[in-house]
Amino acid sequence: MTFELLKGRIRQLYEGETFIGVRFRYALLVLDIVTVLFIVATSFLPRSKTIESLDVLFGVLILADFSARLLISRQPLQDFTRLSTWTDIIVIVSFLAPFAGGAGGFLRTLRNIAAVARLSNGGPAAN
Repeated sequence: MTFELLKGRIRQLYEGETFIGVRFRYALLVLDIVTVLFIVATSFLPRSKTIESLDVLFGVLILADFSARLLISRQPLQDFTRLSTWTDIIVIVSFLAPFAGGAGGFLRTLRNIAAVARLSNGGPAAN
């Protein structure tokens, strides 16, 4: 599979009007909602290995989504002028912080704010 073919298939998922594309975007919306609910629920719980493992899992999923959107972007540098791009970056860093050995409260607070902003900005498929 060539790079351009892969890019075209990813673009179909994010922008296509096919049944699979629409279903994929609904799945991303569900992921965003589950992520926000996870953040809210775990903000009241003490940190544990299970929560940190789920943090990393969510971080990897959101990083994959972010990377795919950046890959298919027609103007990737211009994307960095959008607030939604920076909220995605904050969310990714805060979720992956336990993987790097830190789980600072500051990052968790930023993640809560950024995750809500991400969802209110139209979720993962917003361009």
